Amino acid sequence: MSKSRWLSFTFLAVLVSAAVIWVGTDIGMTQVQPSPQTTPFDLTGRWKTEKGETVVIRHDQAGQVTARFSPPVPCWDQTRSEYFSAPLTLTGRGDAATYRLEGDRYIACTNTKKMIDDCHLDAVFQTKFKAEVSADGNTISGTNFRDGWSFDIQNGRYVNCQRSSRYDDWQDFTLTRETDPTPTPTPTPGGTTTVDPTPTPTPSTYCQGVPPKTADDDLQIERMIEKLANQIAAAERLAESFETKANAGDKAAAQYVKLYRTKAADLTKLKVYWTNLRLVPCIPREIIQLLKMVLDGRTELCPSLCDRTADWIGRITPGPQGQVQKIEFLTLCKRYCGN
Repeated sequence: MSKSRWLSFTFLAVLVSAAVIWVGTDIGMTQVQPSPQTTPFDLTGRWKTEKGETVVIRHDQAGQVTARFSPPVPCWDQTRSEYFSAPLTLTGRGDAATYRLEGDRYIACTNTKKMIDDCHLDAVFQTKFKAEVSADGNTISGTNFRDGWSFDIQNGRYVNCQRSSRYDDWQDFTLTRETDPTPTPTPTPGGTTTVDPTPTPTPSTYCQGVPPKTADDDLQIERMIEKLANQIAAAERLAESFETKANAGDKAAAQYVKLYRTKAADLTKLKVYWTNLRLVPCIPREIIQLLKMVLDGRTELCPSLCDRTADWIGRITPGPQGQVQKIEFLTLCKRYCGN
């Protein structure tokens, strides 16, 4: 090909390319280059967990959010410094826009010491998590994944520990951006300050170190409440079936009426205890795990469930009444474990 013809061909190709670009631009087909994601807030700063622990967050220009405990927090005989790390992503647009954190870098603490001692689980472990940032950027609310385990109990020890997806769970967590501390109220002139020697337990005290309840926790408690309601109804029906003979003077029938009425009354008390636990904002994970297994037919674990739940009732009930209710619940719970 001659040089002049080559130059003409090249010039024609440039013209065609220019025409394509011009036409594409004219009908709105310009290519949009992705731009770095921007957020209306910066998460960098000091935060508080739902347990009152201090967390320092670094939110870099690439959108990566890294949280660390400051100072490190205890986890049984170990400590945790790292908390979580994940990119901040945006889903939706406009009013429906939501900023999320999701990844597999969440450093958690095993809730139950016996799972560490008897089942040889790691005290500190890594798991996945997901969270949302509030619209004002001052709250992070999320959940972290917990492997489920089943086990038997022999002489107070957990044995035959096995991984069981049936008991998998998601545990809630919350971070709130730290603000200036609330000023201490000024005492009234001539007034005195008194301290209650036995302060009433509140969620801020008894929930320390105890995870907040999840929707699944409430579901398991509702299962127990429903089971007790069915047992109460059954006991009432049995009492009524003997009532005619009892009213006619049959002493044996009268004993049965008394037996089933007493059972119905006891089960009603248990139902009240579980209903009250439904209202508490936190609950030890061990109680929920035992509750699930008992409701699924592992009745041999019922005494352990009674022990752990009675301890919890004693902890959340104010004053001397806590010990009274602990003993009453434990007695009633173990009495009807086989039912």
